[in-house]
Amino acid sequence: MSASKPTKMRLSEFITLRADDILEEAVQFAQALPALARASRAEVRDHFRECLDEIVMRMHAVEGRTEAGEPDGAQDAAEPMTAAQDHGAARARDGLTVVELAAEYRTLRACVLRLWRDECGPQPEDLDDLMRFNETIDQALMESIERFEEQVEYWRRIFLGVIGHDLRAPLNAIALTAELLRLKAKEDVARHTAVIARASKRIGSMLDSLLEYASNRPGSPMSLRKTDVDIAVAMEDEIQILRAAFPSRRIELSLVEPGEAMVDASRLREAVANLVSNAAQHGSGETVDVAVRGAEGQLVVEVSNDGHLSEHELSNLFEPFKATRRDFHGQQANLGLGLFICRQIVDAHGGKISIASNSGRVRVSMQFPNQ
Repeated sequence: MSASKPTKMRLSEFITLRADDILEEAVQFAQALPALARASRAEVRDHFRECLDEIVMRMHAVEGRTEAGEPDGAQDAAEPMTAAQDHGAARARDGLTVVELAAEYRTLRACVLRLWRDECGPQPEDLDDLMRFNETIDQALMESIERFEEQVEYWRRIFLGVIGHDLRAPLNAIALTAELLRLKAKEDVARHTAVIARASKRIGSMLDSLLEYASNRPGSPMSLRKTDVDIAVAMEDEIQILRAAFPSRRIELSLVEPGEAMVDASRLREAVANLVSNAAQHGSGETVDVAVRGAEGQLVVEVSNDGHLSEHELSNLFEPFKATRRDFHGQQANLGLGLFICRQIVDAHGGKISIASNSGRVRVSMQFPNQ
């Protein structure tokens, strides 16, 4: 039921009184956006509620400073994240554009001012309230956009890092195999050229992912192309490429009733390639073991190698751009990016990934549902 028409009310007080009606219009607008069509109504409403409460709080703060004769103050950079900043980050993750984000604030502003005009009939002396409201809305919008752009840039950096990271192994395979062809022009040429063909095909799949990203909104979930995959064939092809990429390592593949699985073959191979590459570069032993088995309703892939990870390293392994250590060439290498990629792939399949380090072995296990 609508609130009775007040005879005189400050705009900040009016917003508090009619918050439910304001939020209803804001939520209706937001859920008309394609990116939020399937979002929880309660979650969308809660986001707007926090932003609206913050706007009212800031208006009260400005009113108090004005009455005390104190200058207005901006938010201290050391303060925790504001509701507006949190809203901007969330909308970036939801896949909205910056134009759609700004449109949400435009709708919120228009709704408040329309209701206030119709119910309170603001007078010229209320101009200060109107200015304060517009200033707080503009400040919230600015904070949301800044955080939105930070979030978009974060995912852009991750994606570019992923592409550079994943292209290394197949490119190494091509380069080393080409060198072998040069040295052994008439010896085992067919076997070496087959490796080149497989590695080139993998690069093609990665470039497909790049084109797919270009057509998607930043922060969108990883898309999958699931088919019935012959796991043994897919794993053997990928291991051949990895053996060519890391000739100084012995990469052993064990297959126990893998059968077929409903997965994205390219993504599955990408995950295995990342785990094996990490093990080959960072492991202390010469052998990397890859075990693949079909279990009840799931596919289990396990990669293990000699080595040790500290508790501190384990805590950061799935964070991109954080987990680094020296590879076997003594160069700084990013260990966390490969595992971050694996986690994204496993999560997209609805599976689980875990890592353990004990008894001188590092073991990463991926479980993919196969139903």
